[in-house]
This record gives sequence, structure tokens and C-alpha cells, in this order.
Amino acid sequence: MTRLINLAQIGCFVLFSLAIISGCATSSAPSTDTSATDVVVKSPNDQRDYAHVTLDNGMRVLLISDPDADKSAAALVAFRGSFHDPEDRPGLAHFLEHMLFIGTEKYPEPDGYFAFVQKHGGGSNAYTAPDHTNYFFDIQPEYFVEGLDRFAQFFISPLLDKTYVDREKNAVHSEYQMQIKEDGWRGFMVQKVAMNPEHPMSKFNIGTLDTLDGDAYSALITFFEGHYSANQMGAVILHNEPIATLKPWVTELLGQVPNRDLPNLDLTTPLTAPGQLPATLRHQTLKSDRSVSFSFPIPAIDPYYQTKPTGYIGSLIGHEGQGSLHQLLTQKGWITGLGAGSENIDQANAIFDISVQLTEAGMDQVPAITDLVFDYINLLRAEKAQAWLYREEATVATLGFRFREQIPSIAAVQSLAPNLMKFPAKDLLVAPYLLENFDAELIDNYLSYLRPDNVLVTVAGPEVEGDKTERWFDVAYSLDNGIERRDAESGALTLPAPNPFLPEDLTLIESASNAPEALPDTGPMAFYLAADTEFGVPRAMLHVSLRRPDGLISVADSVRARLYRNLVEDDLNALSYPALLAGVSYGISTPDRGFRISLGGYQDKQSELLQVVLDRLT
Repeated sequence: MTRLINLAQIGCFVLFSLAIISGCATSSAPSTDTSATDVVVKSPNDQRDYAHVTLDNGMRVLLISDPDADKSAAALVAFRGSFHDPEDRPGLAHFLEHMLFIGTEKYPEPDGYFAFVQKHGGGSNAYTAPDHTNYFFDIQPEYFVEGLDRFAQFFISPLLDKTYVDREKNAVHSEYQMQIKEDGWRGFMVQKVAMNPEHPMSKFNIGTLDTLDGDAYSALITFFEGHYSANQMGAVILHNEPIATLKPWVTELLGQVPNRDLPNLDLTTPLTAPGQLPATLRHQTLKSDRSVSFSFPIPAIDPYYQTKPTGYIGSLIGHEGQGSLHQLLTQKGWITGLGAGSENIDQANAIFDISVQLTEAGMDQVPAITDLVFDYINLLRAEKAQAWLYREEATVATLGFRFREQIPSIAAVQSLAPNLMKFPAKDLLVAPYLLENFDAELIDNYLSYLRPDNVLVTVAGPEVEGDKTERWFDVAYSLDNGIERRDAESGALTLPAPNPFLPEDLTLIESASNAPEALPDTGPMAFYLAADTEFGVPRAMLHVSLRRPDGLISVADSVRARLYRNLVEDDLNALSYPALLAGVSYGISTPDRGFRISLGGYQDKQSELLQVVLDRLT
């Protein structure tokens, strides 16, 4: 439901991966125990139909039927990526990603696939991640059958035409050259110097003309035949046909992908070697951004996707409400942002990362910030895991899944395909939202890894000077044993209070019309209501205009209004952050005649948030 409210003539106004992927931007394998169709849990708000099937060749396939889709789409994930590059051929998996789409036995024209997809309103892309390679495309539905056939042939009988080796080597090298000047890539690459040299995470993974020099073609064929197999692949197919129609022909087509019966390649090498931590890495950035991050190696988290112990920890460390680490560091003028979370690396390892964006003043306070970070972690240990906080997060996650919005076809298949590596059929859609079985002991166990002797502190900024240079990206850096801490006052740090903005009334209000209507008998204020009759979710947009009759009469008035708005928004951050977590957000703008407050999200607690904003604004 959309609510438009205009308060006229009120009077004078007052007013944070580690695992970066290699992509070609144009714009542990699961068991295979059945070929029957499996049920997939979906959101009550999701109008698409889903079915999962494991083909006779071992490939897992998620079928999606959407009669209203304006584009059909498909994605296929090979459960191999840059982690599987040969020691002497960094970037080979990425190079194969490029070479694969150059003709097939059935469709030999080198660029015929891309021409066909583009001619019929679609697009195609791919990326190489550490543990998988994801290929995907979309197209107008009436051309999908041929489009999917052309796409599937790359995995059935690719030509891997040697004629185009030099062209694609240069394409890979061009990507490398573009990424050299990006601070995100530079920071990712230089962190590798602090990792276990026996772990593939420490290796260069993009590829260059040098790493692909010589007879890279023979290595390419060996890699393809040794790593690409149907039993180590998953596919997601979205089309406007019913599942019963879609399943037979998709099964027949993708069933032709050869099954080389390859084993799972489970990585268990530790991410860091004994004696490497604690350590401090300092490196130079090209832009003026400054940051400090705290990276902790932890055990793999994917096995606990239903419980998400590190999600609980990250939400508290990254909280921005009253008594939070973010609020304290912001009030000191040291930071502009803070985030925390974890990323699974392989079957044995994950990384928990606390990422802090620094002010110029904060760059000189890293030892004090480090001390406060560990003070907050110690607070979490002392307070123990709280079941009520976990329930709050579970409530938000459940609502997010229940009322999740439909995303475009190509985004759906691209994002779901990697899930086929990790989750059983029933959880392919719901896995990111699951927060079940509160386990205080498991949370405490993961907290035990967030220690000063198990951390890599990375400081980045334009003023940093290094005594070494990273090989591939020419990044100046220094790497020293130990970390530096300086005592800082942390008495204001607390756990979050109960969230008053969690929605309780999710009732939908029936309306026969979505045209805006003026509400009667509203006194000196004008109210307009426009109801949504299409989406069926308990969300609303609320707009409140506070106007002075003569408007902002000068440029100086306008500047003062914007400055005041910025101050109010800074002041409101800690108060409004719980609302944001609960799915309600706000914004303040400064049109010509006053202020405009806009709220969006679940409608139940919008009036409470509006009152908080008005109290600060007026």
C-alpha cells in the first residue's frame, strides 16, 4: 500500500571479499542419489514454480517455470575455478572461460552464439570464482529452445579452437590490465602475501600473457578434460513453459554433457601457516580511501548454513545502533563506515572480516580502533550468545523470505546456480534466509577464533609507504609480525536493545482502486492515499512534506537546509538503524519550500519511525 501525505503550511521549517572473481564483463560437489523431481521450498509470495532433478549423468538441475517472464534464462556452473589452476599456469581456469564460447561441433561459427543471443534481445556473460565458474545468458522466450541448445553445446562438444588462443590470451591480459588500477583488486591481491603459500588462495588467479605463454593450449585441453564433467556441474533453467513441459527436453539436452565421473576436490589446507599470525599488513592505495580490516581465519561455515553462527556475530559487531562499536567510533570522528561478516573459502576454511572505512583522523588512530574492536568482541564473549537477539534476526530473515521480491530472469539463474554446489534441493532458495536452531555453544566456538593472536590487520591508504612491492599489481606494502594496540575508552559499548520496529501487523488492506484519493476531515493538513492492488505485500511508501508558505527564498536558505538535513541524518543514524534492520527506511530531502520525509518498507511501524524523524527534524 502506498500512502501519500502532504502536511501543508506547518509554519517555519526546521530542519563492507575476500574472494574476488575474474569475470568477462560485457555490461564440493553434492551427492547424486536420485533422478526424481525434488521439492524446492519457495516463498509464499513467489509466483514461479520450481523443481529440482539430478540427471543420469550426475548434473543437478533446477527448473523454474514463470509464465510471465519477459526473458528466459539459463546458467551452468562448473564446480571448478581458479583454485584448481595448475601451479605453473595461474589464470588457466579464467582462460578456459574465455575459450569455451568459441564454436561447437553443432554450431561451429566462432561468434555465432553471441550473435544469436544479441539478435534476440538477450545477453551472455561468465565469471571465474575460486571454487566455480558460472556461465549464463538470457533471451526472448520464443528463441530460448535454440538458445539453450547453443549454450549447452559448449559443455557437450566445444571446439576450443586453437586459432583463437592468442585472441583470448589478449582478452584475459586486457582484463588484468584494467584491474591493476582498481584499489579493490589491488587490496585483494596484496593480502595474498599474508596467506599460507601452500593454499591456492595465496596464488595469482587472473592470468596474463606471461602466465599463459608457451603451449597454454595443451594445458587448456588437459584442464577441460580433467575438471569439466557433468557430475561436477549444476544448471538453472528459467522459461515460460510449465515444469512438466520443460523437464523432458531440458533433461534430454543437458543429459548429453559428458560425465567423466570426477571426484570432489575438497581443499583442507589451512588458510594460514603456523607463525604467520598475528600480523599487520600495510599497503598503499591509488585513491584517497582509507581503511583498516581485521581478518580472522575460522573453520568453514557452509556446513552451518541453517544456523549461521557467524551471521549472528557479524550482525552485532556491524550494528550501528545505540551503544554500538560503529556509534562510538563515529562519535570520535575516526570512521565513516563499518561492516562485519564471513565468507566461506573451501571445505575447511572461512574468513571472518571486520572492515572499517577511516577518516583522515582515524588513520592515525588504528591502534586505538584495534583495541576497541577487541573490547567489543570481549563484550560478546562476556554476555554470551543471546537467544532473543537470534530470534529477532530470525524474524527479519523469515519476513525477508516471505515477502521477497521477484528478480529478473538472468539475475535469478546466475545467483541460484552456485547454490547447487552447497545446498540440498529443498533449501536452494531459502538457504540464505535460514536461521534455525539457536546454538549458543556453536556461536561461542566461532567467537573463540576472534582473538588478537589470530588476526591479520590490514591498513590501507594513499599515505602508506612500503618496503616491498607485490609482484602482480605493483602494490607497495609492508608486512610485520604482531599488531599494535593502544588503550581507548570503551565504557559506552553495549549489546543492542530490543528492536521496537519489528513489524507485527502484516495484514493487507483491501482496496478496489489504486488511484490517489484525498482523505476527508483532516483539518489543516492534507492527506492523500493510494493503495497498491498488484504486489500483495504489507509494504508502503509514506511521503511527508513540511512546507513554509513562502518557500526557501534564497540560495543561503537552501544551503542551510541541506546542511541541517545532513546533521539530522547523522544524529538519527543510531536511532534509525534498528528500523533499517527491520525493513523500514527513511530519507530526508530539501525541495524548494521546506523538507520532505520519505519512508518505505513494512507499513506496521512506519508511524513510529516517522515520529522519531520528526522529533529530530523539528
